[in-house]
Amino acid sequence: MENNLEVNVDATDQGPKKEPCKILDLTGKPFSGGTGQSQANTEPSKVVIYWLPEDEEHSVYAAERALINAGGVYERLGKIVCLGVARGKTKGGIIKFPSLVELSDYGMRLKLSGAVQFMGENDFGKLISLHTPMEVVRMLKSKESSNLPVVSGIITAPTLRDDGSILQVPGYDKESCLIFDPKGIQFLPVPETPTKEEAQAALGTLLNIIRSFPFDGHIGQACPERSVALAFFLTALVRKAFLFAPGFAFDAPTPRSGKGKLINIAYAIAYGHRAVVSNWTTNEEENEKMLGAVMLSGVGTLSIDNIERPLGGGLISKLLTEESASVRILGRSKNPVASTDILVSFTGNNLKFKDDITARLIKCRIDARMENPEERKFDWEPVTYALAHRAELAHAALTILRAYIVSGERVQCMPCGDYTDWSQMVREPLIWLGEPDPWLTNKVCKSDDPVQENREAIFRAIFSVYFGKPKISKEMVEDASQPKDHTGGHLYPELFSSLISVARNKDGLTIDGTELGKWLGDNVDKIAGSYTLHKIGKRTPYKWVVEDLDMVEDADIPLDDVDDSPYVEPTSKGPFGHTIWATPEELDSMKAHPKKRT
Repeated sequence: MENNLEVNVDATDQGPKKEPCKILDLTGKPFSGGTGQSQANTEPSKVVIYWLPEDEEHSVYAAERALINAGGVYERLGKIVCLGVARGKTKGGIIKFPSLVELSDYGMRLKLSGAVQFMGENDFGKLISLHTPMEVVRMLKSKESSNLPVVSGIITAPTLRDDGSILQVPGYDKESCLIFDPKGIQFLPVPETPTKEEAQAALGTLLNIIRSFPFDGHIGQACPERSVALAFFLTALVRKAFLFAPGFAFDAPTPRSGKGKLINIAYAIAYGHRAVVSNWTTNEEENEKMLGAVMLSGVGTLSIDNIERPLGGGLISKLLTEESASVRILGRSKNPVASTDILVSFTGNNLKFKDDITARLIKCRIDARMENPEERKFDWEPVTYALAHRAELAHAALTILRAYIVSGERVQCMPCGDYTDWSQMVREPLIWLGEPDPWLTNKVCKSDDPVQENREAIFRAIFSVYFGKPKISKEMVEDASQPKDHTGGHLYPELFSSLISVARNKDGLTIDGTELGKWLGDNVDKIAGSYTLHKIGKRTPYKWVVEDLDMVEDADIPLDDVDDSPYVEPTSKGPFGHTIWATPEELDSMKAHPKKRT
């Protein structure tokens, strides 16, 4: 036994006192535990635990206290983790960056061996040192609740907490549950109360690095697209300060226009390396596994590159509006729940998004207005500059955000859904300093949605044929399939082409009435352009009617004033303000489910 290990021995006994889990430090003083915070400069003491197999529970509790005192071990999503190293592929090569990794049994045993010395008796009653019992390892990892400090992620640059305070001391931060590992970089202290003049100067520092980018075809000019790039830089530094943030789309008409450089500048400032990019495949299961790995790693970033088809739906939409999401892990039957507080970006040429995700994005378009933009010549390389001047750029970004917080001023701007906290911390400071609103680009994302475009085309085609007359899906199929004459073609070609686009039979040539009914049901009360679809009736077969909101002459007509005669005269107005045919039963359904215009 080593001389510096001491145990509590009762002089009246022949051997050591068998008090369960007597915990001492190396000086023989009782161990009091610790906070788990790594700001302390002193080396944590190694503690001694007297091991009694019949009293495992107390040993596990003591071992957990020792791990907390030693630091470096945390709880994340119900798992025991430590700071590890991940590898990723960037356009500059393979890089290493910090991540959170779950401790294996062997890894946990090593951590315990560094913090605890277990002691016990041999067959002769002599006190000896023991290897860390595997029973302790397994029981620690299987505990339903842990006292270990909870960690939400890793940052490698100073940031702001959710209350706007500055986090710039390396180590584990108890308030935010973040680990700040500066990787040897000496960051400049962020001022507590910077002025608006200092914020303007800091904005100039950020604008300088993107001075040569042709935002929407304009170089050096303020525009919403440039504001999106600035917002991306700021969001990258403070992403953990709010639950939700929009996705950032970087778009160009041709390859090699510079959209990837903007992504890399943000990563250089906030993380100290170029972006680790992921690909979006046609295999949704593989996509979900990739997203799950990103969410569980604690790295907090996702950059999807070279998107070639409309993107939307599923887990990718949940990342942008839900606090957590269930993820798939290869080889495990249970799907853990992971936080979605990650920085999400997309790049591609002429990007298209669909469905709900269009309301959750802002877009930066780069247009060099050249056939071969890679042939442009520049006097510097902005990504290399950002990597070399990371401390200065991070200081400038946080000065902008902090100056707005302490100014007490508030900017009034249009609502942006679930992103209120992001808007207050990132969007409003840019508007405060005179930059255009980056949220204005959200309209572009919505207008480019191919699903919405197709929905509008179908509503328009239905309305152009029936002008508000309710029809069941079978009647729509029959009318759309009606031949024009003996020469071929269809009497209503637009109606046929629009309906078959969403309800094609297996033969590829005819419309499937069942599929059409499903599509109509999925789009009830949705608005596309100036049109909206309503379902009429309390039982099948339902009737469907398309309303043109632009044709409504009086939006305040109460439904109770609608004529309840067996059929409304074709020359009179129905409940939506235009010509409509309806039975009393159909009118009752309309009254029970009125459509409110917003």
